[in-house]
Amino acid sequence: MLKFEWIGNFNPFEFISCPICGENMFTSMSGSSVYCDKCNCRFSVRYTSGDPGCVVDADGKDLYGQSYQCPECTLRKYSLEKSLKCPHCKSDMVPQVGYSGPILDKPPKRFYMVLKIGDYVSGWLDADALTTEGAKAHPSCKDRTLQTKWDEFQNRPDFRVDPEKLPGGVRFQMVMGESLSSSGIAAS
Repeated sequence: MLKFEWIGNFNPFEFISCPICGENMFTSMSGSSVYCDKCNCRFSVRYTSGDPGCVVDADGKDLYGQSYQCPECTLRKYSLEKSLKCPHCKSDMVPQVGYSGPILDKPPKRFYMVLKIGDYVSGWLDADALTTEGAKAHPSCKDRTLQTKWDEFQNRPDFRVDPEKLPGGVRFQMVMGESLSSSGIAAS
């Protein structure tokens, strides 16, 4: 018998969009992984470092895109772009309706997003960046409305956190009326 539970006790795929193509339709293959319906980016979900919520990881190593063919030189290329110029003869490439293939001309990207219940959303952070600023290069990190959207998502009537599973983390262990310092709980 397969039992299915959400890490963080909510479905993050009702909130996120793919960091690669922006799509918000996903498919799970037998519960093993979740894939973006448009570009095939692979997603997994893991626990935060003790706070309520989850971290969603996105791995773009197996991306697929629309098939395009050049009418002049017959070069075929796969891309997530809306239109392409042939790299050889500079003609407009024609989309091959119904065909897709692996995108091999770009290095794979990996991202992660932190979704903390009752707290913040990080935006898509670059998992391979060498600096903090580089990690925040994705447009979602500059979206000033993302936190408002996350707060509104958590306030929806259909947002469910299992009442049998009380959230953990520092914010939910404080005694009402006491500050972090006076309750003896160290802030993280």
